[in-house]
Amino acid sequence: MAVTEEAQNKPGLQIFVNRASRLFNAAAENIQAELVLSNRNVRFSYWATFYGDNPDARLEDIQLIEDKSISEIENKARVARKLKEKNVTDLFPMTCFSTEEAIEHKDVCSLWFSKPIHLSGGRGIECIPSGQLADYSLPAHSILQAGVSDLFLMEGKKFTGRIYLLIWNKRCYVFDDGFVLLHGPQFDANSDSYDVHVNHAGYEKADSDIEMRLMSSLSDFHLWKKRIDEQAEKLAPIIENQLEASSQNRYLLLGVDLLLQNSGRVQFIEINGIPNFVHTQIVNRQLNIPFFEHSIRLMAGLPATRLRLLF
Repeated sequence: MAVTEEAQNKPGLQIFVNRASRLFNAAAENIQAELVLSNRNVRFSYWATFYGDNPDARLEDIQLIEDKSISEIENKARVARKLKEKNVTDLFPMTCFSTEEAIEHKDVCSLWFSKPIHLSGGRGIECIPSGQLADYSLPAHSILQAGVSDLFLMEGKKFTGRIYLLIWNKRCYVFDDGFVLLHGPQFDANSDSYDVHVNHAGYEKADSDIEMRLMSSLSDFHLWKKRIDEQAEKLAPIIENQLEASSQNRYLLLGVDLLLQNSGRVQFIEINGIPNFVHTQIVNRQLNIPFFEHSIRLMAGLPATRLRLLF
């Protein structure tokens, strides 16, 4: 239903979203009074156009960058090629574009991950031992990413972390927390089990062995977050096109997935241009809603204390 002209011009925050609507509305409530008191009207949109165009869109809206730039950063093959083009070698595990290429580097790791270049959430991923590469047929539109060894574990389990970045007005900001997803089984470095390494379905269920937690629950969180942010600073040449596509009223919210190693090293494994933001109640309330709130605050010219400028 279209918003009336009178409502669109009232002081306050007008939001137009078609993903995580409840969370964006909760974030908006925390900002509304400040904008009303200042007699300002801010129009904010988080509208994924693969669901259709926003019928209430205006040029002055704070809105996502164009789809082309979002698709580019979500494409695992393009990101891998960008890493090679920019000679950035210490951010992501080695990525190969064929089994033949991976076989040439089979000593890099004992396990490879076959990943569709456009899917997320673990969909389509296969775990391939190095010794089985010769018999493996890489599906079309997929890449092979080397496994990460010497993993830092939680309670004996592998976990994947995610941080949030805001790209806006040619700059990139990082949020002060993230989340971790603990996989169900105890970790076995010799296992090629999807459940051990990848599966995180069912984390929202109370009786699930798979669990989502705030990243700040990590032991030595502040040390880890410092190292993660230092690695994130090196992403500048990889997301240069998205930075260039951003402006005063064009932005992007990124979810960057990562693994930690006992050596203290941080390895990014995926960049999500349109991340899933609907998670557990705790993560929604203590992470996702505050991330939305402070992102909107920054773009609306309000104090945003939980975002730090990376570059």
